[in-house]
Amino acid sequence: MNDKLPVAIDSTINLLTVVQNRPQQANLMHQLAYGTAIVRFVNLMSERLKGKLSSSLVERCRKLHIPDWVVQIRHDVTHGMLPSFDVILIGVDESLGWLRVVIKTLEMFNFL
Repeated sequence: MNDKLPVAIDSTINLLTVVQNRPQQANLMHQLAYGTAIVRFVNLMSERLKGKLSSSLVERCRKLHIPDWVVQIRHDVTHGMLPSFDVILIGVDESLGWLRVVIKTLEMFNFL
């Protein structure tokens, strides 16, 4: 993680780096790369609440309005149960959409 960038922007860069060249046909390496991007996204976003709330990762993500199914993808990837590439890809798209909303909100209130 780049400590000089806001975490939302750093996470966006991580996700965009992996999706900049979407493959026509995915293989295990693509599944792992995209899945790892979701793991990083969920971990980075929920980390900010870790010290403030004594709650589980799922509860912290709910407070951030990160969909449960995206958190489940993170869980599956972390525990070696890779979802299909299509499911992971939808999760990456959802994560990027979530980040767009967060970044626009931060810009609107001049936090960026």
